[in-house]
Amino acid sequence: MMNTKIILSLGSAILLATSLLASDMQEMKAENPPKAPNKMMKDKLHHKKDIFIATVMKLQLSPEQKTKIQEIMKENRQNMPKITDAFGEKSFDKELYIKLSRDRKSYVLEHRANMIESIYKVLDDSQKKELKELMNQKRANPKK
Repeated sequence: MMNTKIILSLGSAILLATSLLASDMQEMKAENPPKAPNKMMKDKLHHKKDIFIATVMKLQLSPEQKTKIQEIMKENRQNMPKITDAFGEKSFDKELYIKLSRDRKSYVLEHRANMIESIYKVLDDSQKKELKELMNQKRANPKK
């Protein structure tokens, strides 16, 4: 009889503790919903690109320059390899997935540098000077 009371008391305590923990976790989720992993990575990877493009767009660009820059950006996005290339309709290319995953950072860096170089060629000398000044201002005052 004594063993039964102890077992029932332990069971009740465990059930109570579990329900309290679950309710705390529900409250924490409601207060601070986690960011989706893809969203976090996208924000991190594209933050610098957004600043560069936004800075370029602050320049007084001709319609022709804007069109060329948009074409460069579009071409750059289209030529990017995608990790999903490793997924076929009926098979998964493990080696390709590993290679794309490992090389992604350097590949993205190289293509970004190529895109910046191409955009820079579209600008005239005064715009290049102004871009440099704006970028220095951003660097000195990163929150603005």
